[in-house]
Amino acid sequence: MPDVKSFLEKQKETEVYEKLSSINNTDNFLFYCLDTLETEEKRQKLLNYINKYDITDSGDVLELVDCIEDGVEPELEE
Repeated sequence: MPDVKSFLEKQKETEVYEKLSSINNTDNFLFYCLDTLETEEKRQKLLNYINKYDITDSGDVLELVDCIEDGVEPELEE
């Protein structure tokens, strides 16, 4: 398991990090989201969902992360 602080420091300049930190700026939340979604493709998918559906609740983001990681299409309403 990577060191949380150094892992997050490397992510700080990314668009997905900035979006996630605007929702919940705790290390645990940011680390879970970014470490779980290891590929840029999955992180971009998360960012697209957050922007498209204007998701601002960290609990909703965590559910979304789990859906993306499991390859399940999330059930979201526009």
